[in-house]
Amino acid sequence: GPSEQLQEALAETPPRKTLELQSGFNAIKEQMNLVQLEEAISRSWTQGKFMWRIHPYSRLKLQQQNEDTARVVSPAFYTGVPGYKLRLMADLNGYGEGRGSHLSLFLQIMQGKFDSVMDWPCKNEHMLRVV
Repeated sequence: GPSEQLQEALAETPPRKTLELQSGFNAIKEQMNLVQLEEAISRSWTQGKFMWRIHPYSRLKLQQQNEDTARVVSPAFYTGVPGYKLRLMADLNGYGEGRGSHLSLFLQIMQGKFDSVMDWPCKNEHMLRVV
């Protein structure tokens, strides 16, 4: 296969050429890592909107009610590029005075990749919609 052909070519190649090939290969790997990082950031960049499906809601709510388990936490997301890194947290059976009768949602600002270029404190306004 291709891997065996590469091994054969390297075995027949002078050391200087081997170093050049290895350097080129490392540059390609570095580019691939950058592309993967950019893709990960773009997946978490929401362009101002983030939809979080809490599933299976009924079972998680019952579990929180019976076991008093920790909050349900969303994946982290960015408000833009650059942007603030946020996540949502939910107490499905309410929190504090709303315990047992309300759904409590919290928006948490997290440490993110763009913090050094963002304005602090964060003064963004956010709207949460429950569907």
